[in-house]
Amino acid sequence: MYKKTFILFAAALFALLFSCSDDVVKAENVLQTELHVTAQDASTGEFVEAKAVLLGDALVVPVAGSATFKVMAGTHRILVEKPGYASIEIIATIDTDEHSNVYVAKENYINAQLYPLTAGLSGYLTYTNANGKDVPAAGATVRITFPGLLLKNFEEATTDTDGKYVFANLPAVVNNYKIAVLPVIMADGKSFGELELNSTHALESGFSIYNDVQNISVLTSTFVVSYYTKNVFDADTVAFAFSDDINLESVTNSTVDVSPVIAINIKWGKNTLAIVPAGKWTGNFYVELNNLKSVKGQSLSNNNYLITVLKPDLSSLNVTGLVNTDSASINFDSESAALRWNRLEGAEKYEIYATKNGLNKFEKVGETSSLLDTSALVHFNAAGDVNIGTDAYIFNVQGVNSNSKSLLKGNGLLVYVRQ
Repeated sequence: MYKKTFILFAAALFALLFSCSDDVVKAENVLQTELHVTAQDASTGEFVEAKAVLLGDALVVPVAGSATFKVMAGTHRILVEKPGYASIEIIATIDTDEHSNVYVAKENYINAQLYPLTAGLSGYLTYTNANGKDVPAAGATVRITFPGLLLKNFEEATTDTDGKYVFANLPAVVNNYKIAVLPVIMADGKSFGELELNSTHALESGFSIYNDVQNISVLTSTFVVSYYTKNVFDADTVAFAFSDDINLESVTNSTVDVSPVIAINIKWGKNTLAIVPAGKWTGNFYVELNNLKSVKGQSLSNNNYLITVLKPDLSSLNVTGLVNTDSASINFDSESAALRWNRLEGAEKYEIYATKNGLNKFEKVGETSSLLDTSALVHFNAAGDVNIGTDAYIFNVQGVNSNSKSLLKGNGLLVYVRQ
């Protein structure tokens, strides 16, 4: 009887444990711990008294050094408020630890950065009317946003008859804000879409900054790439030219991305960008320009560019002997290319071939008179030696032997890219 009773008890215990297994795994739904909250003046760094509210709960705890909430494991929203400061909402997560199937909720400590409402900003907006005259942009709405920081993440002001806008009692968030003019139709019917305004001034506690006079007609002109190198060979430079001067302060290490990834060297100019591979380009690739801005504050309208790596079509060459590229060089100007190469053993003279972008068949454009001639000048104008385009050229210099051209071994090309 005792044996039977023990077996029944063990079976019941096993069933109980099995039926509760889901509750053990989901223990974070029932475990409780402490969440500690402090508040700090973001401008001075001093700890301040504030009110913390656990949203979704009736509990309100004043923060004087630290407030403590009894909370379940999981995610919680905490509202921290203080008169004279911008209210802030914080997301706090309570994690769990597991040891031998025993789950314990972990304490968490949150420090709320409160921004005092003691900053100000003002400026003027104009636009160019139909007569080409700059006039005040009256009645426009200017919006300042504070992304991801505050419970109320924007403030608005309207320009007066002089085009002036004024913000007072702004949170002192330093540079973590954006300013824009919302879509507007002027009194003369001229309309503008939403435009980001320039601002390099910090919103600091106790200061009201002047944001200059800005013409929103100028801001509407787009910032674009006016030219870029679409086709390259091996180690060519990829060049970009922009419609306006670049704000070089907006350039960071992540501004230029090349995909697939390859080591590159970058050189910025006033309104240009040059990208040189540390090795060679392989396959087609994309150049992405991230968060690049003009000196007027405009963002680049398109930031992704496909570059095609060209491979020369050698099928039209009727000989196999090539001058080694390692010992050859090329100099060029806007009208011609000067080719130079080392003497190739066994050659009696040299023939020069050219093609554009590797897409056309090679054409013979000239030859030397003897093996001592190891240079040639090739012209690009219509009356000259090469009349096959104006973009990128591949030159093939071949050693010629009267007995057998195939005896002259080598594998190389001279590449000329004309911008």
